[in-house]
Amino acid sequence: MENTKTVLSLIEIIEECRDLTVMEWNFKETLIQNLNLLLEQQRVYSKQRSKIRWVKEGDAGTKRFHANATIRHRNNLIAQLQKENCDLV
Repeated sequence: MENTKTVLSLIEIIEECRDLTVMEWNFKETLIQNLNLLLEQQRVYSKQRSKIRWVKEGDAGTKRFHANATIRHRNNLIAQLQKENCDLV
């Protein structure tokens, strides 16, 4: 990828000095397509790597999250109903 970027920058410097020939222009377009392909491959690799890491390591906060949710559920649970005069139903 670095080599492609370097060659592209050199071609752009040449283009500033003069018009590119058809062959140079085609080569530049091929380099741009190659760079886009490499960037797409890098994006896919990173996405797959993150999925593998998540499956391997899991969500670190899951145990704590479920414990807090259970505590909230118990606190919000209505065990008994009372009438207005404090008698249990």
